[in-house]
Amino acid sequence: MASPPTTAAASPLRRRRRHLLLVVVLLLLLLPLVASAAAVPHRHRLPSHHLASLKLNASAPPTTYFEVDRPIRPPRGSLGPCSMLLLSNSFGATYGRPPVTAAYAPPSCLGGGASSIALAVLEWSADCRGRQFDRIFGVWLSGAELLRSCTAEPRATGIVWSVSRDVTRYAALLAEPGEIAVYLGNLVDSTYTGVYHANLTLHLYFHPAPPPPPPPQQADLIVPISRSLPLNDGQWFAIQNSTDVQGKRLTIPSNTYRAVLEVFVSFHSNDEFWYTNPPNEYIEANNLSNVPANGAFREVIIKVNDDIVGAIWPFTVIYTGGVNPLLWRPITGIGSFNLPTYDIDITPFLGKLLDGKEHDFGFGVTNALDVWYIDANLHLWLDHKSEKTTGSLISYEAQGLVLNVDSGFSGLDGQFVTSASRHISATGLVKSSYGEVTTNFYQRFSYVNSNVYSKNGSVQVVNQTIDAKSGVFAKDALAVLLSEELHQIFPLYVYTGTSDEEADEYTLISYVKLGVDEKETSGGKMGFSYNSLRNAQSAHGSMKVKKNLVVGGLGETHQAYKYVGTDGCYFRDVRSKNYTVLSDHSGDSCTKRNPYNGAKFSLRNDQSARRKLMVNNIYSRLLALLLLLLLPIAPLAAPRRSRFPSTLRLASFDASPSPPPPPPPTTFFEVDRPIRPPRGSVGPCSTLLLSHSFGYTYGRAPVTAAYAPPACLAAAAAGGSSSSLALAVLEWSADCRGRQFDRILGVWLSGAELLRSCTAEPRAIGIVWSVSRDVSRYAALLAGENGDYTILKIELR
Repeated sequence: MASPPTTAAASPLRRRRRHLLLVVVLLLLLLPLVASAAAVPHRHRLPSHHLASLKLNASAPPTTYFEVDRPIRPPRGSLGPCSMLLLSNSFGATYGRPPVTAAYAPPSCLGGGASSIALAVLEWSADCRGRQFDRIFGVWLSGAELLRSCTAEPRATGIVWSVSRDVTRYAALLAEPGEIAVYLGNLVDSTYTGVYHANLTLHLYFHPAPPPPPPPQQADLIVPISRSLPLNDGQWFAIQNSTDVQGKRLTIPSNTYRAVLEVFVSFHSNDEFWYTNPPNEYIEANNLSNVPANGAFREVIIKVNDDIVGAIWPFTVIYTGGVNPLLWRPITGIGSFNLPTYDIDITPFLGKLLDGKEHDFGFGVTNALDVWYIDANLHLWLDHKSEKTTGSLISYEAQGLVLNVDSGFSGLDGQFVTSASRHISATGLVKSSYGEVTTNFYQRFSYVNSNVYSKNGSVQVVNQTIDAKSGVFAKDALAVLLSEELHQIFPLYVYTGTSDEEADEYTLISYVKLGVDEKETSGGKMGFSYNSLRNAQSAHGSMKVKKNLVVGGLGETHQAYKYVGTDGCYFRDVRSKNYTVLSDHSGDSCTKRNPYNGAKFSLRNDQSARRKLMVNNIYSRLLALLLLLLLPIAPLAAPRRSRFPSTLRLASFDASPSPPPPPPPTTFFEVDRPIRPPRGSVGPCSTLLLSHSFGYTYGRAPVTAAYAPPACLAAAAAGGSSSSLALAVLEWSADCRGRQFDRILGVWLSGAELLRSCTAEPRAIGIVWSVSRDVSRYAALLAGENGDYTILKIELR
């Protein structure tokens, strides 16, 4: 028997995806003597709606659908774009047929090779008219997936939409000939008439010649972990149940020194709304044969041989036909047009993979129902100065999943609370021409889901939070090479209920809130970067359903998107109702106090006023860094501070009456244990490292100063090296007056970070504060050769 057609929710044999509720079938009309009726659940997905009574203007322009996201901007000074049409096709009766393919040859503008690419953008643009379901689709180049997306559901007057994805990380793949493959499984008949007409275009931007020579950010080789053509389906693996594990055997090149798995994940059919599934005992007790079960927790497991190298607790993407299709017109659900991918750094395991043999890379899903589509790209960095690298796994910890379900129900009403946690960590060593590098990768997850049924199962409320944190830390004998941390929180709230039930008609009422709260930091040889994202959607609406067809309804959506980072800022606030955008405000100002901060929004968008605020409210006072060196040598005189408080008044110079002095600045402080010098130590020997006023510094170069070990440390080093250092304290002291936001700051010495801190928010009368950190562990650095002492000041949201 053929598998069902691929829609965003899965099959045309089961077009009706379950709603987030169990509704009462009015058996009382048939059995008036029965005291209570058994609810027959509706699905979360209904056939594409058709408003028969609505008179549409055939000449009206098509509606533009969009997913709110930060625009992809080319790097400053880059050259381009050089654009190339990769594929153009009309996707009609394509379900169960081979993917559409086209030969790929690198464009002539790419003559400089992969290293010349500053930015690569893959753009999918499409239009459709009529009636059709949302369909999941994928784009592959030589077997490596570049884009996973969902189509928009059309209307009679037509729709258009486009998706752009940054594919710069695939530069090595783009520089080689290959084959483009696109699979979009669609069915067309007399009812579902929509044909998707699509163009796939590649846009390239280049570094000015000659390109800068930093260490390679992009992989040298990308190995697909997907199914090979020919196929009558996408190249993804289809995971059909909780015991199904699929994958591929690979041989890792012997000169690999870094490896990262990028995993694509999407869920469909019975697991499209996995976060709403009740436990099996509830299904069995109520004899609900057509309600998806296995509870409300899912986890993607990635294995290499027998080792769990990582896990994915996926963001709950709601496709364009999910819950209430009218909610996602024209603003689509977060991640629905550009599904997120997930990175797993497997560098710590390279010591077990560099033996020239094939190794198993596999994917499974805890509690899975049919069907999950999963594949991956293995990004490999190669040592071109060596034919073989070696390594070893130093430590590995993959604690078992901790999963708890608290259940309580009576009949069709009940509450189920599911909680889960997991921790994975691995540390490994790789020896290459770059030296001996130790890499640690870790993941920490927590999850809670509350699933409540009421009113005889006709109302369902789901409240869920996924908290995922991961990090990579790589170092050699001298310095930290890479330090990355990603923290993501995925909140979700879904309410569905029914009203106006009569015979085969009812009204479905729905409320949806979902979002992404993300913070990412990165430091090392490539410098420091930070970004935060708050992306929140709130939608509500109703649908009039008759004989399982949507015959009327409304949907209203509000989305607030805010990104702040060292690479720029972007915000957008947009509202829509019934295909119409009611308001849309956006900007790229990095001023924190803009009209779209948080949950309160106004219609003002005064960019110039925000710039003036940023310039006027600056840090205008001295910020001093004192390095206190306590040495077992003769005490040295500490230099005096060269500045007095700004409130100093010499009253004797003015005999006339004067107003009362202003109040002193407020001292801010963090409670911490004082740093005390060891008993018997001699010191302190103090030196001012840097003094600066930080005003308009965002987006500008860090403030730097030459560092030379102070004479007291040089003398000690001459007598016994840096081992004579008993205690080293780095002190940051600062003041500020006026109005300003908290700002993140970092302090580096020769590229090694010594301090990460946050400024205090000032007040009109002024504030002062100081931070002290024990930096004795950097004794070798402090006593070493001259270097640059760098402060990087960036904005924190």
